[in-house]
Amino acid sequence: AILGVQLFSGSFYMCSGPDTVVTIRGEMLCQPHLTSSNFDNVWEGLLTIFELSTMEDWPTYMYQAMDAQGQHKAPRRDANPQYALFFVLFIIVGAMFTLNLMVSAIVNHYLAVKEQSEGRGVTLSEEQYRW
Repeated sequence: AILGVQLFSGSFYMCSGPDTVVTIRGEMLCQPHLTSSNFDNVWEGLLTIFELSTMEDWPTYMYQAMDAQGQHKAPRRDANPQYALFFVLFIIVGAMFTLNLMVSAIVNHYLAVKEQSEGRGVTLSEEQYRW
């Protein structure tokens, strides 16, 4: 979240509507509104990271970051393609690794309970095991 704040703070603003004017230097002359997820502070960054970790609609955030040019500048398509690396690495490390870690913890706990019940299985009753 802290790295996201350092990279993208103030960049996820956008203008829309008939009153939007972009100057020659790419600055927006309108009342910008903030997108639903952003990295303007650590709390908003944590919420955005949580949304990314669910892997729901993460390419939208990646494309938004790639198009961002900085504070008070209009988005330009693929202005910063290197920002895609942040999102791809987070998905690989954050989401996939954490998911595998959770699954392995559940399997490990199941095997420990099975071993504790002397190999007869947790779901079998004494009668079923003798049969």
